[in-house]
Amino acid sequence: MRTLFHTPIRAWGALCLVLTLACTAWSCSDASSELPEKPEMSFSGKPILFSEEGGERSVSFTTNRAWTAQLINNLDAAQQPWCTLSVESGGAGSHRITIEAQPLEGDYREAILILNASAAGGEITVMQSGQPVLTTADAVAVDESAATLGGSWIYSGELDVAEFGVGIRRQTEAEYTYHAVAERAEDGSFSARIGELESQTTYLFAVYVLTADGVRYTGEEKEFTTDVPPVRISIAELKAAGRLVAEGGQQTLTESQYVEGVVIASFVPEPEPEPEPTPEPEPEAATRALVSTEAYVMIVDDTAPDSGITLYFDTPEENIYALGDRLNVRTKDGVIRHAASGLVDLRPLTIGIRVVESGQSVEPVVIDHTKLADYESMAVRIEHTQLTRLFTDTEVYPTWGSATLWNMEVEESEVSYSLYVPAESELAAQTPSSGSGTLRGIVIGGDANDYVVRCDEPSDVAGLTGARFESMLELKFLAPEYQGTLSVGEAATGDLVIPYRNGDNSVIQGTIRAEVTGDPAVVGDLSVASVSDVQIGTGTGDIRLAVSGTPGAAGTVTFTVYGLDALGTANSCTAEVIVPEVPEVGNFEAVWDTATSKGDTQIAGTSTNSSITVTDFVLTASAENISGTKWADFAAVGWDVNTAANKLSSPVQYYLTTLTVGSGKLLALSGMDIEQRINGGDVTLSVQYALNGGAYTEIEAILLTSSSEPFTVNLGKVPALKSLAEGTTVTIRLVPIATNASTKWGIKKGSRLAIYGNAE
Repeated sequence: MRTLFHTPIRAWGALCLVLTLACTAWSCSDASSELPEKPEMSFSGKPILFSEEGGERSVSFTTNRAWTAQLINNLDAAQQPWCTLSVESGGAGSHRITIEAQPLEGDYREAILILNASAAGGEITVMQSGQPVLTTADAVAVDESAATLGGSWIYSGELDVAEFGVGIRRQTEAEYTYHAVAERAEDGSFSARIGELESQTTYLFAVYVLTADGVRYTGEEKEFTTDVPPVRISIAELKAAGRLVAEGGQQTLTESQYVEGVVIASFVPEPEPEPEPTPEPEPEAATRALVSTEAYVMIVDDTAPDSGITLYFDTPEENIYALGDRLNVRTKDGVIRHAASGLVDLRPLTIGIRVVESGQSVEPVVIDHTKLADYESMAVRIEHTQLTRLFTDTEVYPTWGSATLWNMEVEESEVSYSLYVPAESELAAQTPSSGSGTLRGIVIGGDANDYVVRCDEPSDVAGLTGARFESMLELKFLAPEYQGTLSVGEAATGDLVIPYRNGDNSVIQGTIRAEVTGDPAVVGDLSVASVSDVQIGTGTGDIRLAVSGTPGAAGTVTFTVYGLDALGTANSCTAEVIVPEVPEVGNFEAVWDTATSKGDTQIAGTSTNSSITVTDFVLTASAENISGTKWADFAAVGWDVNTAANKLSSPVQYYLTTLTVGSGKLLALSGMDIEQRINGGDVTLSVQYALNGGAYTEIEAILLTSSSEPFTVNLGKVPALKSLAEGTTVTIRLVPIATNASTKWGIKKGSRLAIYGNAE
């Protein structure tokens, strides 16, 4: 037996790479500035092989730039070129270079042709051999009993090949066992899946070519070690590992493990027309839409939460699995993905999947409809459920396919969930079931980072035949109430609020308005804004009518709502107009040192009463700080990020401090003194409070227009701030809203910044 292998200077299998690097520059003229044309060069990267006699070979390429060509590593033993180029440079266009090789001296030699056109170009391997050139690739997809082995061979002349393939032996053995391969690719590569290997054993292997006259040529010998036998884990354990991956990311699994589960869903997309060539897209974060464009199966191994997972395939042809197949799925070398929504799925190596048995059945799990996320990729059953009333309109929704998502409710529950019916399913053409009963389906992740129940078969909704139950989600309005403060001589600071509970997205047609009645002296110029064609969302919420104006005297006013028939006679509420107390400094005062602050984002505070603890005034988001003699260190710009819409719920940047009432004390706040500076536009300052970490309430919204302006906020008009018991923490927040991004706002340096009252 004759054995010959070559170790090339560079593995030729990687030399098909064409490097195209974009170069960005500006070309300027009197008329315009435009990006120049990107350098490009296109050619075949296939290696060139000369026989031992030498001769000529050609390389064709196209480029839009001036180009150069160079041979490296092309010197023989006498330091003379054994191959040369017919031309080494040129301009833009299509070109052909001839490479001439001298007769071979020795067994094998190799050179590299480098083509370059500005920042575009690449390399081509030039080889000369009197024998086939064989390259053994690294072993891949190695498990405890199998590995994928292969490589490539090429030859410049005529060769009567009897067979080619892979030889393999244990490290302790001397002789190969040969595995012939039937076909090889155009570039000469081939591979074979070699099985029946022993676990935790080192093997040596090499590719070979056997000629008809019995000559065997062999590539470089390589080795691999089979894995330990895989350990079975549950799907829940696999998904828990997936959640350790950063959200939106993915990770290749390295542990020798496997899961088993029964297929409850299998999908293969219809083939699409061949698209136009497009650049390779950037990898995207792991997400899953309602309608998948990839082949997949869903498998489950238990009835407990997290016992189902979706397996995705690279091509539709890889999904050969049917409903009821029990699959053994090796997880090692598979890619687990963790979507931003929390979804976890797996893209396994298909060679690591085998069917254990077929014809298995899985009973849906009875679940709470509020726990869909726990049963993603599992067959479920939801009892005592029905369509919300909106979706029982057969004129609007004549078939299950007439809506993308269906709103479902459960008896005695104020929480709805969604049902999804694929357009291509058998169920899509059926008439919706308006009754109540049991729903069957598979939980999947939706586009909005939520979870829905997918139904495909008429049997999934066959249980919805019972009498309808009383809905907790149908639109219902509660009595209105005024939320805010009404003080004599001060602008109203609240809304007339009408709470609701709703099961569907609805629109209240027409105008909703309210009137203010009472003693004219008390009402003053109070008025209520109206709203029209109000969109009502699903769930609980409220309609807000802004109250404006200034009451003239202390007393009671009545708000009456019109345009909501559902309110009936419960359409009014009363509110008290109070006389605001004049803020007075009592036996408690907290003062913050604006002259010598602690830093760019903090002003030191002190308390005159040791039982009342105060914190520093702190800037809670980064802002562009301003230095200057007239500004405290925490003055900044960028206050336009706060808006009237987000000032209470989610302002972006603001200042806050806290006051905590100590043991045995009762604190009544009366006022807050601030002197601020602005420059570059008006600022509306929203002064807010919250108790014990709860929601914020606006005390006052102050329009600031002058460059330097002291003012006092009347805290005594807020009932909740007049009786703060021991252990209570009150947060005072300042949320400036600027007219533009460059408006400067801050506390005047050396000015008074204080909160005061009485501690009893």
